[in-house]
Amino acid sequence: MSIHFWILNFFVYLPIFLSAIIFLKPKLTVKNAAIGLVTVAAQVLTRWLFFMFMPSVIQGIFWNVVNLFISTLILFALYRYSKDFLYSCYCWVLALLVEGIAMVALYVFQMHLLGVPNPAIWLVYLLRGLSILLQLSIAITVKRSFTKLPFFSENRVFMYYASLMVISIAIVQNFVVPSLPSGGIWSSYMIFKILTILTFIVLAFWQQRDFYKKEIEKQRVQYVGEIEMQHFAIRSFRHDYINVLLTMDQYIKEDDMVGLKQYFNNEIMPTRTLLENQNIELGNLGKLQSKEIKSLLSVKIMEAQSLGINTIVEIPEVVEEINMKLASLARVLGVFLDNAIEACKEELNSQLRVMVFEKMGSQLIVVKNTCGNRMPTVKQVFEKGFSTKGSSRGLGLYNVRQLLDKEDHVTLTTVIEDGYFIQALKINGTAVNAVLLGFD
Repeated sequence: MSIHFWILNFFVYLPIFLSAIIFLKPKLTVKNAAIGLVTVAAQVLTRWLFFMFMPSVIQGIFWNVVNLFISTLILFALYRYSKDFLYSCYCWVLALLVEGIAMVALYVFQMHLLGVPNPAIWLVYLLRGLSILLQLSIAITVKRSFTKLPFFSENRVFMYYASLMVISIAIVQNFVVPSLPSGGIWSSYMIFKILTILTFIVLAFWQQRDFYKKEIEKQRVQYVGEIEMQHFAIRSFRHDYINVLLTMDQYIKEDDMVGLKQYFNNEIMPTRTLLENQNIELGNLGKLQSKEIKSLLSVKIMEAQSLGINTIVEIPEVVEEINMKLASLARVLGVFLDNAIEACKEELNSQLRVMVFEKMGSQLIVVKNTCGNRMPTVKQVFEKGFSTKGSSRGLGLYNVRQLLDKEDHVTLTTVIEDGYFIQALKINGTAVNAVLLGFD
């Protein structure tokens, strides 16, 4: 095999791997980059060993085994980045679709525009270079548009079916194409690429309708739950109010004005102050224009107040729009607030603060709660399965990290200090200024 074999095959596998990395979006480190390069080199080496030592008469029989091994290498590397096998397969499948689009476009360019079925080596390198640029451009475009939609980024049912469908067609392709006459291999390869792309599109349209139906039903159930909780709060208040009136009525019937005055000062006035403070905190949420997030915060704050947790809401200015998918943001804030309420329940004089700031189109959302002096490290609380509450817990913050890793413009800063656990979410801006974390 000549040096051209090594170079061209390296630049066949490299853009596929880079496209998968674009969709996966792992942290870029020297170690991760090295693993990626080693993975691509191992794929090229496997292909070289196959052609060098496998007799040509049985190469077609074992070609699927070689492809399976090559695929295992890339999936192992992607899984190391994400720790999510299904999502790794999905990103790899998207990369294969991107490669298919690029290959079809260049096939049309080479065969029908240039009219060169057997190009010279310099033209092969040129076409390979164009293919790399085209694949990466398509991957970046898809990442910034389609994969940001909940249907593409959060629908694991679609991820499963899409991965299964593309991999199945690839297996059939590897059985059929090698057995064809040499003159029809390239065109048959393009037919399978087009078939894969069209099947993916049809599957996406089919699954999309079912996905959004389920999303609407989920929002309806969530809305009903929030209404029920607010109704429960009103009933609870009415019950307490009636009890207060009955107690005062007894003092009046007995003409015990001294006892009534003492009861009023000791029991009624503190309750009045508490209710006024609760109304003020809930009233601050009126500055949020997002009904979904406002509703979520209202329910969680009322829950915290019903548990006797001192809650403070700070929203200095009207927040017109939050530059993040509301479904994702609701999931993140839900985890933050549930964990904060759980921590505050075990603390005396507990406090929960929710702060939302906006500046030049960016938003900073901070959830700050008392947590005691026995908190683990920040690294530990984001580990999969970690919990201070025993087994089958601890998936919340791990899922938050996985969710936010898909958001290019969102930064999460977590701080544990002075008995407070602080989560600061910066949306559509630079990293959070540490000064902002020092709220009193």
